[in-house]
Amino acid sequence: MPLRTKPLSSFLPKDPVKLHKLEAKFWSKVDNTTDPSGCWPWTGRQNQFGYGAFCIRVRDFGAHRLAVWFDRGEEAGHGELDATMHTCDNRICCNPSHLRVCTNYENIMDSTLKGRKTFKLTTEQALEIRRLYAEEGKTQTELAKLFGVTQPTISYFCAGMKRNGIVAPPIPNKATERRRATCESDRAMVVALAQQRLPYAEIVARTGICRGQVAKLLQGTHYLHRPKLWWKQIQADAQADFDAGMSRADVCRKYELHYQRSYLVFGKPTTEEK
Repeated sequence: MPLRTKPLSSFLPKDPVKLHKLEAKFWSKVDNTTDPSGCWPWTGRQNQFGYGAFCIRVRDFGAHRLAVWFDRGEEAGHGELDATMHTCDNRICCNPSHLRVCTNYENIMDSTLKGRKTFKLTTEQALEIRRLYAEEGKTQTELAKLFGVTQPTISYFCAGMKRNGIVAPPIPNKATERRRATCESDRAMVVALAQQRLPYAEIVARTGICRGQVAKLLQGTHYLHRPKLWWKQIQADAQADFDAGMSRADVCRKYELHYQRSYLVFGKPTTEEK
């Protein structure tokens, strides 16, 4: 996946003279006066990850990436080649002979094999997480507590995994398979299960209706509880109470209206109301 939406060349000046000055300014911050085959440390500003940073048109770029581009015109961030790897493992090195444009997967595997990057969960644990989520119905929160990681980490494995040559497809999200209550039989089924003292999760699992719809059906706020032309009736009742002297806030509270929606019933507040 590309790291940038625009190529690096689009941020560089088109004028050859200005481009030459920018390149000279860049190399002036690289210490290449020592061994030609050794590391060329970046002497300028560094970012929070310890890599050299060079600003072009109010945007920071990695110094090692610019070194590759200025030397041989290669750029990471487009197509399959989306990373620039240090073969010398020195983050501030800008020697083009120590830099190689590669895929992000190759860069991660290189740091892992050299002991600079470790995974909290093994590949076997990741596959077990996917099995528990898909086959045994474990929630992502339960799996996070079980394996001692955060819920986003579990979501990463369930949404599709690519690690150590293993490519696993995304697991369908159970929440997207739920449906809305659309008829009176759905309401009767939910009420019958609730009378058996079943928890919400069990009712959702048995009916396939999403949790929010189940809550509305049991609380009496679902549209299936409302008679036909219910909005016109509310308008008439709210207008009658407002004309009788009830304040706008009390009318909204009584009929569960949003304050701004009351504008549709009896207009915007007057100066006296404010």
